[in-house]
Amino acid sequence: MAHKVGRNIGLALLFCDFCRTFLTDKSIVKVAHNIAFESAISCQQNIVIQPPVYDTICAAQMTLKSNYAFRKLADSGLKKLAEELCHERLPTFSDVTNGRHFDELGAQDMETIRYGCADSDFALAAVSYFQQLV
Repeated sequence: MAHKVGRNIGLALLFCDFCRTFLTDKSIVKVAHNIAFESAISCQQNIVIQPPVYDTICAAQMTLKSNYAFRKLADSGLKKLAEELCHERLPTFSDVTNGRHFDELGAQDMETIRYGCADSDFALAAVSYFQQLV
């Protein structure tokens, strides 16, 4: 969305059709890494995310902790968890952008797509990991 290079999906189409249907469907489990962020963006579009939801940042804080303290938010980032749990390095924002703003990247560029998908793929893998712990 909102890339200056390449084709973009329209915001109205994304939010009104896909996101509203997906995020309000109570039969679909929504997986996110920091559902508060997605909730804030959705709320701006008058969409209230309906349960069930699974937040991998909350799961990390509650399960990957010591006996005395919850894991800190700074230690629960997706890139850190990917290396810790799966021994996989996810691309950083600067790896992909090389000093550019995200909207200056081509929407169909393979590195842009890889960056956008890597976090989603790992969030789904993290769900499986955390579910094994309970």
